[in-house]
Amino acid sequence: WLFRLDISFESQHILLRGDKTSRDMWATGSLPDFPAAAEFLGFRQRCIPRSLCLSECPLEPPSLTRLCATLKDCPGPLELQLSCEFLSDQSLETLLDCLPQLPQLSLLQLSQTGLSPKSPFLLANTLSLCPRVKKVDLRSLHHATLHFRSNQEEEGMCCGFTGCSLSQEHVESFCWLLSKCKDLSQVDLSANLLGDSGLRCLLECLPQVPISGLLDLSHNSVSQESALYLVETLPSCPRVREASVNLGSEQSFRIHFSREDQAGKTLRLSECSFRPEHVSRLATGLSQSLQLTELTLTQCCLGQKQLAILLSLVGRPAGLFSLS
Repeated sequence: WLFRLDISFESQHILLRGDKTSRDMWATGSLPDFPAAAEFLGFRQRCIPRSLCLSECPLEPPSLTRLCATLKDCPGPLELQLSCEFLSDQSLETLLDCLPQLPQLSLLQLSQTGLSPKSPFLLANTLSLCPRVKKVDLRSLHHATLHFRSNQEEEGMCCGFTGCSLSQEHVESFCWLLSKCKDLSQVDLSANLLGDSGLRCLLECLPQVPISGLLDLSHNSVSQESALYLVETLPSCPRVREASVNLGSEQSFRIHFSREDQAGKTLRLSECSFRPEHVSRLATGLSQSLQLTELTLTQCCLGQKQLAILLSLVGRPAGLFSLS
């Protein structure tokens, strides 16, 4: 009958919830040994979806190995929620290595848990090593969530590594890990530390990464240099169908992909504050993007003279050309 078990090591309590009773049973005092607690007191009986939450607990590699071995025979779907002050790389690797042993796992959550700068790479690697993973979300190196697919669900996976202090030095190895994935429908790398150099490096790696949906690079402290390099990169990225950049208060930088080569492309540049010396480079990049079917320039600080030069150097796109 048991479908949820919460254990807190710091406050020394156990909470059990069942599906056929409104009564919560509390047990206080000394906790049983970690692996014994994970036996769930009959948790293995087949019933409705269930959850195990271990809070403020010691998560060392041997304990995690024994916990996953215990959970292996637990019927699913199963949600596993863990939290501790800091999870070492070795412990995280142990936990991720055990994932193939838990085919009934539907959710793995690490909340309010400090993780090292290496954790984004360990989690990104899991996308290709564990085919059941459909979504990985890591925020600020303190909250990680992995969602798993059932056998009946379609392919495709999403990943987000926001606020993880990723910079230029990380881009090449990170993109290599993502390139091993078969089908990435969405990648969110917003609120990192890429800057212009990191974003340029990432754009150079784009042809290797099989993204079929959205790449979000917002809030990465980029300038007009990144917007210009995006324009120059479009001809070498045939699967890009739309790109939009706003360098104003919105600070957005998003690229939309399709699964196949795209016949037409849309480009929207807003509040980019282009200077006169940028015009010729912008014009050259736009003139080389022969598949551009829609171009929108909004509040980009282009004066009448700069606009005249731009229009004289750029052939009009096949569809909409908007200046405001």
